[in-house]
Amino acid sequence: MSTSKLAFFLQSTNMRNSPKEFHEITKSDIFPEYHGVDEEEDEEEDEEDEDEEEMEIDGVNLIPLTDEERVKEWYERHKHRAQDFVKLPAKYRPSRKNPKPPVLHFGVPVTGFDLLRYAVWQGKHIYLGDLDTYPKIINPHAYPDTVDILKETCAYDDFQLAEPYFVAPQQEMLVSLYTNYNFKTARLIPEDEQNLIDTLKEELDLDSSIQPKWYFPSSDPWRPGMPETD
Repeated sequence: MSTSKLAFFLQSTNMRNSPKEFHEITKSDIFPEYHGVDEEEDEEEDEEDEDEEEMEIDGVNLIPLTDEERVKEWYERHKHRAQDFVKLPAKYRPSRKNPKPPVLHFGVPVTGFDLLRYAVWQGKHIYLGDLDTYPKIINPHAYPDTVDILKETCAYDDFQLAEPYFVAPQQEMLVSLYTNYNFKTARLIPEDEQNLIDTLKEELDLDSSIQPKWYFPSSDPWRPGMPETD
């Protein structure tokens, strides 16, 4: 049975335990600190708080940035450090002359919400402790546990959870298929690989514009710009 047929079979037989439909699960359902656009009262309170926090320097009023604006501003200042590749550059392919190049992961970029929404839809508990006693604190194991679920629903046991070195919007995490050290033996034939990627994106309801690339992982001590020597 091909990878695509096996994945379809697992999808059709997998039981969904979430009380909500997939598209009904929002960020406010998962993250307690998130305020949705429909929560007008909370927005008004936030606006009042922002007005109170205005600072005046040299006669100029400075309005604090929102968390979203702060992330965007930070990314704009540092995006020159981001590096990803559609194709693996030759200099990062291990060889006799180059036995220890920096590690790169090939995978699909996702957000934490993408993974946690999928886990909730599958009826999994993603918080620490008892919700009757503790607030909604995300269990850090919920992210790799969700990737384990995807291994089953996508019929691919080699998925890994990785974090790109440079965390950009919509690229908080990475569902990795393989690295530059094992891609020669772990890589699927092109048709099966594309079917696997399509299945993964369908399971997580990712935008069609999101495509897999090669990323430097944050777990590797090497950083872009450092000498590529042993």
